[in-house]
Amino acid sequence: MFSSLEKHPRNTKQHKMWSWFGVLLLLCGLCSARPPIVDGPKDPPIIDPADLKKENGSEEWNKAIEYTRYLQEVVQVLESDTDFRKKLETVDVEKIRDGSIADELDFVNHKVRSKLDDIKRQELERLRHLAMKQFEHDNGIDREHIKMPGHLEVGGDTFEKEDLKKLILSTTRDLEEADKNRRGEFKRYEMEKRHERESRLKEMQDEGARKVQEDEYRQMKEKHKKHEKPHHPMTKDQLEEIWEDKDRMRPEDFDPKTFFAFHDLNGDGVWDQDEVKMLFEKELDKVYNKDAPEDDMMERAEEMERMREHVFKESDTDRNNLISFEEFLSETKRDEFDNDPGWDTLDEEDPFTDEEFRAYEMQRQREIIDYTPRPDNKQQHDEAVQPNLQHPVDPVEPRRGGIPGQAAFKPDEGYLRGGGASAHHEEADEPSQP
Repeated sequence: MFSSLEKHPRNTKQHKMWSWFGVLLLLCGLCSARPPIVDGPKDPPIIDPADLKKENGSEEWNKAIEYTRYLQEVVQVLESDTDFRKKLETVDVEKIRDGSIADELDFVNHKVRSKLDDIKRQELERLRHLAMKQFEHDNGIDREHIKMPGHLEVGGDTFEKEDLKKLILSTTRDLEEADKNRRGEFKRYEMEKRHERESRLKEMQDEGARKVQEDEYRQMKEKHKKHEKPHHPMTKDQLEEIWEDKDRMRPEDFDPKTFFAFHDLNGDGVWDQDEVKMLFEKELDKVYNKDAPEDDMMERAEEMERMREHVFKESDTDRNNLISFEEFLSETKRDEFDNDPGWDTLDEEDPFTDEEFRAYEMQRQREIIDYTPRPDNKQQHDEAVQPNLQHPVDPVEPRRGGIPGQAAFKPDEGYLRGGGASAHHEEADEPSQP
């Protein structure tokens, strides 16, 4: 089939014309080198990859056309159709060049068309893998460290008990990780607020203006604290307030089953996390007003998430991140349901300790230094790496503040040693002194 390619001259002029006539020579070769295939009981085999080099007669052909195997397989299958092959032997060369020979595909037998479908699917799969590799290369993705799906059993295509088990465990793990990350982000948000406030005050040259700014902050903080104490979530007082004000029902008619149905918004028989959070809107309105400058809506969102975490910890006994009517009914029968201690809001606690804030400031300063061009003078560099903190570091000072249950802020490794990331690597490169 490809004998005409092997006889192709190697002089420079003809070599330059290779890209123009290569495909033409290939297709014209259909009419010459290979004897007709006799129909038999067995289907003609797809070409073996090991024979590609023999068939092509040149490695340069493989380099010029990346879909060589696809082309080879299509041609071989088409040649297996006797009528199509006869047409190729007598067809005008121009019909090959302009592609109109493809119209004859309508007349090949069904078995040949099925084989061509299979070949195309294989080629599409190959192209999909190439596209994935290109995407990974362009985005710096390390394929060996890609997270494999853990929420289902990849070994089968039917839903089994193991699939349900993995789905539940993965959902629980991922939601817990999301809550952990959210608490960390909120803590950094609060530390950034304090840092920016203290930085503005420090930059003020006018002592009087600085005092006015400090007084305004204290007044806003005190004004925010002057709010009604919210009910503890999932107590009778909290739910009956919703029953009366939102559901427009009489307090003496409070019924757990009816209340549960009212707030099962999608009617699936359980409360999901969003439906539970909707129960806290009235309590949060007592503390946060979006039109009041002293109220921070980021804190309101965090307050809602803390309430949601508390309710699911207490009520979701089977840990499926849903609250069934049975679980809700059990809550209404507990002693705590009739005894509302109130809810301690964020403004009653410090979201971080002073030690955590100093560590945050130090890491922030080191990050700035790491991305700042270094001076040539070694002495200036030594002076530059000293952190410019708002507060001196006193490791013996006792901790205060911090929300219970939240992990302490931990700066990146190396920052508290006074070096920063780049300085830490430099230390490792310096030879030890005798």
